[in-house]
Amino acid sequence: MKETELAATLLQFFADEGWETWQEVTLPDGGRADIVAMQAPVVWIVETKTSLSLEVIEQACARVGYAHLASIAVPEAKSGRSNFHRKVLAMDGIGMFEVGEPLKSVYDTPRVREKVRPKLHRKAVTTWTKSLCEMHKTALAAGSKPGGQWTPFRQTCRDAAGYVKRHPGCTLRELFDNISHHYHTAATARSSFVKRVEDGLVPEIELRRGDKCWTLWPRKEKEDE
Repeated sequence: MKETELAATLLQFFADEGWETWQEVTLPDGGRADIVAMQAPVVWIVETKTSLSLEVIEQACARVGYAHLASIAVPEAKSGRSNFHRKVLAMDGIGMFEVGEPLKSVYDTPRVREKVRPKLHRKAVTTWTKSLCEMHKTALAAGSKPGGQWTPFRQTCRDAAGYVKRHPGCTLRELFDNISHHYHTAATARSSFVKRVEDGLVPEIELRRGDKCWTLWPRKEKEDE
C-alpha cells in the first residue's frame, strides 16, 4: 500500500465520522503534518507511514504541542504486533490507527481500526489552525513526497496576485494594507516581497519603479512568436 492510499482511506474515515480535514499542513515549527482533522474545538494530527517505526512515532511526538490528539497511522498488521510499540506510544500519549487495503469501490467501508487511543492534550497551542484554508484540502495529497504543499507564503502570493489584478498600479503599502499576509509586520512584508517578486517567485506580478515608490502590475503573458 502506498502512503497516499493509506492516507486517503484515513481521510474518508474521518469524513464519515464528521471531522473536517486538511492535508500536508506546514506547522509553526516548520514541520509538516500529514493530516489535520478538526471537530471544533478539538484538533487531531495524524502522521502516516507505510510501516511502524520509531521515525513515525517521533514525528507524532513532535505534534503533541500543536494538537489535542496526536496519532500515527500504519498498514494493518498481517500478524500480531508486540506490546513494545504500545509502551513507546503511551510514553507521550500517542495513538495508533491500522489501515486495511485501499477501497475497491465507493460502496466499500474503509477498514480503519483505532488500536491505541491517544491521550487528550488539553494545553495544546492550536491558534495556528486559523491559517488553515481550502487549498490545504486539495493542493497536495497526504503522504506525498516533500514539495508542492500549500504554505503561508503561497497563500500570501495568491492573495497578492488577486489584489494586483483587481487594482493594477497599486503600491506596496496599499497592497499590504488590504490583504492578509504571513509576515509579522506590513513593513517587513513590503521589503521582503520586492525581493521575492524580483526573484521570480511571484510570476503573476511585475514591479515598476515610480518617482517615489514601487508599483505593482499584473504580468502580461508573452505573445507566441
